[in-house]
Amino acid sequence: MLGCLTLCLPDSASALDSDAIVVELMVELITTLALVTLMLKKRRFRESFANFLLYSAQRSQMGSRISIKRVAHRHIALQSCWDRAVRSGAWKGYTGKSITAIVNIGIGGSDLGPIMVTETLKPYSKRDLTPYFVSNVDGTHLAETPHKVDPETTLFIIVSKTFTTQEIIMNAESTHEWFLATAKDRAHISKHIVALSTNEKAVTAFCISEDNMFSFWDWGRRMLLALE
Repeated sequence: MLGCLTLCLPDSASALDSDAIVVELMVELITTLALVTLMLKKRRFRESFANFLLYSAQRSQMGSRISIKRVAHRHIALQSCWDRAVRSGAWKGYTGKSITAIVNIGIGGSDLGPIMVTETLKPYSKRDLTPYFVSNVDGTHLAETPHKVDPETTLFIIVSKTFTTQEIIMNAESTHEWFLATAKDRAHISKHIVALSTNEKAVTAFCISEDNMFSFWDWGRRMLLALE
């Protein structure tokens, strides 16, 4: 192992520097292995953080007999079916037209994560399905997006673990108003607004059907899927 670590050392490093760098790399390696062990054994990362680290459950192979993995895979399968319906055109808006624009409303990782993946996978993207991203609580950020999309063919994804983040909720409420100004009927919201959240009560109170809510959990996060 030390032989592998020394490959990371610069040629100009002195013997003393080399020892210090090796020690630093060893500490990093041990820390990484400890974190992996915590995840696989369903242990807490630290006592002040009451949740478990079980991201590995979302990455494991389908068909696992472990209950928590089955829960993760069931939700991932539901998301996959929805994804294919939108991309294929089977998911229709309230006037029967297919979706041509998706607006992601989030902040922090709920904004930057989807942007990163969208840019990375752009060569494989469906070109007639255009993504937009809204994260700034400044009204001008959201105000510009409606000029680029049609409410009849636009799908909004609201990403908020607690569904209480002020910036996200303000933008989501503005989206509601903009959409209903054209659609009129709140029943049409189910065709155009979905949510990623853990707070089913708040999501349904926002007129989003529980069938259009993709869950994630205290022990993990929703994995971004690269679907066909």
